[in-house]
Amino acid sequence: MKRIVWMGCLAGLGLSAPALAAEPLRITEVGNDMLANMRGKYVAPGQIVSFGLEMVTSWQTQAGDTQSAAVKFAASQGNGFLPTITVYQSGNKSGAAAAAGTGTVVQTDLSTVKGVSQGIQIAGDGNRVGNGIGVEVGPAGTTAPGLTAGMTQVGTLSASGTTTLQAGNVLAALQSGRLSLSMAVAGQGTAQQGIGNGNLSQQTAVISSHNQVTNLARLTVNIDAASLRSSTVPLVNLMRGIQ
Repeated sequence: MKRIVWMGCLAGLGLSAPALAAEPLRITEVGNDMLANMRGKYVAPGQIVSFGLEMVTSWQTQAGDTQSAAVKFAASQGNGFLPTITVYQSGNKSGAAAAAGTGTVVQTDLSTVKGVSQGIQIAGDGNRVGNGIGVEVGPAGTTAPGLTAGMTQVGTLSASGTTTLQAGNVLAALQSGRLSLSMAVAGQGTAQQGIGNGNLSQQTAVISSHNQVTNLARLTVNIDAASLRSSTVPLVNLMRGIQ
């Protein structure tokens, strides 16, 4: 049976938690014993040119203050798939502080749930909250612009171990094989998302009114066009398999 490359560094679905904790971000081959229990289409070695993950959280309060934060994971064939993790921020202030909310929510930790999980808790009126996850697979150079376009880089995380970056009310962290992003807006609520150890979660808790909050995550896989043309597995099947 042909061995394939599984992106355990992103979702951790092909690795156990202890293995990810020891080597949090790396590409690893999956053995035949594990492949025997999997279903779907997979990308063969040499076809992947680059891949990345972006997580972006945006919050607009009733006063019109808008804040966005993002963490971007990227790895490419050109540098031996050595990953880089960059943290971004942007925002604008209206000058007037939003009234603090008085609502109460009881949050559940979704990071321990296996697979994809999303949660929205609202204790207020007139809020618009959404979570979204997208996957893009295509030839190198054909993917859409990154979600971090127009944002300012505020720092980086090390892909070789446990690290955190606090930027105001935003925390980006790589801990125990899990990459996460969280935002706490004073008097309004919290939003967080993360990926690793077999889990991709997005969660928002709002305790005030008239907020607009979004959690967006996008996985991008760029495939070598020449290998696709010579492959017996068409691109549409690869997309179906990864989605």
